[in-house]
Amino acid sequence: VLGLIVDFVRVSIAKWRRKHHRLIVNDHTLILGWSLQTLFLLGDLAQILSKEVQVFGRKGCLPLRPMLVVLGDAAKELMADEVHQAYPYWSRRWPQVRILYFEGRLHEVDD
Repeated sequence: VLGLIVDFVRVSIAKWRRKHHRLIVNDHTLILGWSLQTLFLLGDLAQILSKEVQVFGRKGCLPLRPMLVVLGDAAKELMADEVHQAYPYWSRRWPQVRILYFEGRLHEVDD
């Protein structure tokens, strides 16, 4: 009986988190999907954004710390590990550019 109650509470909390958890991010670039080409795209975008921040600085319309947001069907840890393997010196090479990873399916509205 106790196992059923614990499982019910666990499922209820998971549903509540999915339903009520919202993240608001402004001034970002959203990348949908995860593949090997995504790694090259991230590197190219980071290069472009870091140069624009250097050129325009506070005068331009760019945020001081541009953000890349990746929504992929792979686990967040896997995506982060692959980026770290492809670009081990990301924080030194592009210190202004941050990456956020989210796991989800592209065709699901709730993700």
